[in-house]
Amino acid sequence: MAEENAKESVDLKDMAGKASELAKNIWLAGLGAYAKAADGAQEQYGVLTGKVKDVEQKAEKSTANFFEDLVTKGKKIEEVSQVKFTEVKEKASVSLEERLAQVKSNISSMPKLSPSAKAAQLDEISEKLDAILASMSSEAATTKKKTAKKSAAKVAEEA
Repeated sequence: MAEENAKESVDLKDMAGKASELAKNIWLAGLGAYAKAADGAQEQYGVLTGKVKDVEQKAEKSTANFFEDLVTKGKKIEEVSQVKFTEVKEKASVSLEERLAQVKSNISSMPKLSPSAKAAQLDEISEKLDAILASMSSEAATTKKKTAKKSAAKVAEEA
């Protein structure tokens, strides 16, 4: 029996050693899997970082091109606007000069009046203004009389 016990003891030690080694191998396999996943993640991170840099560079180029396009279009619009402004300015200047010449022509072609003729015209204008003012004041007086009569009629009705 001692031999059996010894043999069982050796078998148990042998099994314990194998189980310990198996547990150690499982542990090492887990560490290996973790390391492999970490390496894969780093590789994917590197790939993604490269892609992000590419996208950033393309965006910078696109933005630069867009800005340059806007500046170019702005310059074209500025040139066209300056040409049109110059044309309008020249037309307005010519038109103003023509009008001034016409006014000067009208003034110079007017007959020169003597001081007595000027006084006669002023008297005539003054008489016309007096007539207009008189007619306006008589209309105002008539309107006032009508308003007063209406007010009196209303007061009488209310009483």
